[in-house]
Amino acid sequence: MCDIEQLEGLDSSDSTPESICICVAKIFNVRETEVALLELGRSLLNFLYPAELKTAGAIPLSSSAVAARTARTKQAELFNGFTQVKHSSIFELVKLGDTGLDAQVIQKLMSAPVVVGKDK
Repeated sequence: MCDIEQLEGLDSSDSTPESICICVAKIFNVRETEVALLELGRSLLNFLYPAELKTAGAIPLSSSAVAARTARTKQAELFNGFTQVKHSSIFELVKLGDTGLDAQVIQKLMSAPVVVGKDK
């Protein structure tokens, strides 16, 4: 089983975005399609996982998106009623794995920065 202690060594060469997200999904007891990992490249956040979102587009760092705000402020956020939060639902419309589109409406959302090195 994957636990929080296993996340401490994620900088090893065998860690992939997929293996990291699968581990996070197990820790929070959610489906693998309910975890995403984004990478900041210049002024855009690009999806590293899930694979289906890699080509779905990017999120401008200057946008009001939760992920962009998390990247800018380096502060985690938690929303237990995310359907009430004004947001773009474009990424919710991408079919992930064998789930249908109706199952992809985000009800709750947790966003946390992953800082590597010196504030990177």
